Amino acid sequence: YMLIDEMLEYCKNDYSNKNRACTDCNHPCECPGDCSVCLYQIHYKHSDPGARHSYNCRFLSDYYVCKYSFKYTSEIIYALHQNEVSYLQDKSKLNVLSIGCGPCTDLFALDCLSNAHEYNFDKLKYIGVDLLKDTWERLHNEIKGYSPNDSEIITGFAYNNINNVIPILIDKEFKADLIIMNYLLSDFHKYGGEISVLDFLTKLVYYIVNVCPDTAIVINDINLASSLGGGRDYFDTLYRKLSHSGFRCCQLHFKNSVRGNQYNYGGQYFSNDLLFDPRFVNKYHSFAPYESCASAQIIIYKE
Repeated sequence: YMLIDEMLEYCKNDYSNKNRACTDCNHPCECPGDCSVCLYQIHYKHSDPGARHSYNCRFLSDYYVCKYSFKYTSEIIYALHQNEVSYLQDKSKLNVLSIGCGPCTDLFALDCLSNAHEYNFDKLKYIGVDLLKDTWERLHNEIKGYSPNDSEIITGFAYNNINNVIPILIDKEFKADLIIMNYLLSDFHKYGGEISVLDFLTKLVYYIVNVCPDTAIVINDINLASSLGGGRDYFDTLYRKLSHSGFRCCQLHFKNSVRGNQYNYGGQYFSNDLLFDPRFVNKYHSFAPYESCASAQIIIYKE
């Protein structure tokens, strides 16, 4: 029984308490009674004053986990299977920094890999940074209660802007072995704009070069340029900044079965299948979970 099973079950059960329109709804206009409508508004109507702008609704966060976990977790597992980061598999202690962690689908991925004995850590320290305390803290508290059989997972969460967290990580000398940004840069660009993203990347590079110069970085995001609602242009920006310090990169993308075409960023994965049993995914069919992977990725690593 893995973390992803536990969290999906928790969210599905919690969501079952919703009765059409949410009681005490915090939607700026009126509760549409259908979380897929709110998700659409967040993703495509974020400049419209009458639309929902944030995931800060209990049922919406439940819905989000049930809809996206299979896809996001699978995408991260594909990345963590790559040869460039295979040296992480045998580390007995793993320090992970997740920037924009949301419901921690990257932690679900690491837990799945540990469960399959593909990653062999005895102790995983996971620090998740996310601005949306109201949205995710309840789920993070559930995650804290999870204890796997044969390894120890210690989680800590900072509900703050990453630019305020980096100085603390530097001060505490938190040496990350792995830094993950899962669907962060597209959001960062959408809400903060290019200047904010570039400012963040500069601070991140300073932290990496000075505190964890041997870290690996996995970025997974929408396979679109920032002008089209993605964040892919920033992958190479970060890589260029780090290439002077001896880092290499591997660029990848999945075939996009939903759109029928995609930007060919780096190499294409041989498959875009979810890495979960279809029967398990089907238990959540009412949330219309995505049925395949579709992201672009960059893995930045030290040779």
